[in-house]
Amino acid sequence: MNRIRVFFRRLLNKRLEVLTNYIIWIEIIGWTATFMLFGYLFRPTDPFFFTAKYEVFLIFMTIFTLFYGTVVGIIMLGVSYGASLNFYTNIPYMQMMEYLIFVLIYGEFHYHWNRKINISNENNMYTKNRLRMLGNAFFLTKISHDQLEKSYIIRPMSLRGAIVSLINEPKDKRTTLLLERLSHYYGIEAAAYYHFENDDAIKLAEIGDSNIVYDKDHPMIDKMLTSLKSIYVSDIETYDKNSYLAVLPSFDYLNELRGILILKKMPFMMFNIDNILKIEVIINYFEQEENKDINFDIPQIYKVCSNNFLFELMRLTKLSKMYGAESSLCAIHASTPSSIGMLDHFLLNSLRVLDLFERIEISSDDCYYVFLLPFENISGALSFEKRIMDKVYFGDDTNLQRMVVSIDAANRLFDWISTSSQRK
Repeated sequence: MNRIRVFFRRLLNKRLEVLTNYIIWIEIIGWTATFMLFGYLFRPTDPFFFTAKYEVFLIFMTIFTLFYGTVVGIIMLGVSYGASLNFYTNIPYMQMMEYLIFVLIYGEFHYHWNRKINISNENNMYTKNRLRMLGNAFFLTKISHDQLEKSYIIRPMSLRGAIVSLINEPKDKRTTLLLERLSHYYGIEAAAYYHFENDDAIKLAEIGDSNIVYDKDHPMIDKMLTSLKSIYVSDIETYDKNSYLAVLPSFDYLNELRGILILKKMPFMMFNIDNILKIEVIINYFEQEENKDINFDIPQIYKVCSNNFLFELMRLTKLSKMYGAESSLCAIHASTPSSIGMLDHFLLNSLRVLDLFERIEISSDDCYYVFLLPFENISGALSFEKRIMDKVYFGDDTNLQRMVVSIDAANRLFDWISTSSQRK
């Protein structure tokens, strides 16, 4: 009973959210009053055109209901009823009931259409975030490779390895060490890094100049906060002594702004778009590593998987619950060294960019492969499973097992893995 109550309360809250904006109230009252005024001028005895050949007020209500939803349509109908008490001797209740039915129909259309739009937006946002993360990782690998080629003997460490190694350092020193390494690789002479907590910007580290202050009214910082993109000195109209060379934002896995690097001084020969892009990728990668442990309520049986896999699994589960965005899981249990080797080879060549997998090794000849397929429904997951079965030769694996479920039924898949592994 409590679940039903909570469901209807959430539904009502969503429907009433539209009324929290006072501009919408002004539109509703203003346009209804305007319609009533023109209706009174043309038809003093029937200002709402209830008895006219063309039901003009119904068209008027339809526009607002389709745009704002059921609640707004009902309010407009209520306002028309209140006004009708002064204009009509016999109030056309049947006509109003017909209008109410139309309002409910159009309101449901508005709800489902907006739901579809929200699902598409969330899907696009998730895809954009994943591609940005993968792009950062690939670009960072390229940077590390370039650095190794240039100065392997002098500095025998990849840049990616240098950043990842920061995670083992004390938390209050990590950002300072990051700036020091950026200075070492790219010649940064003066910069400051600020971290965002709610609406507050906290300075975590600085190098070369203690006078770099975060001021959201600064033209470059204000432009960055508005566009959420990197801003360079060339992007502002006037340059003075308070201008910076660049203001670079950094984001976490959920694409939320988490930090800002204010770059004030850098050698002219080092200040180029290639180096700035590299610095931007590095601070984004660092911020994502710092904020990996976003709190999710993760069931115990899921914890056989890595943190990265669980993070994406819980994000997609959340999208499924909130917006109905479909995703699927496919699991295969291989029990011979040959089938395990064939599956490993398959993973190197046949996964899509957004697909993730987890290899749960019970022993050298007993392994579970779990594939996470974002925004793929059950039929798509079954096609993926068929593709594996067609491409991978399992030959002598008589104990081969597999399971395909929607992401909402992930518990069933992990129960199967847990139960099967315990039997052994």
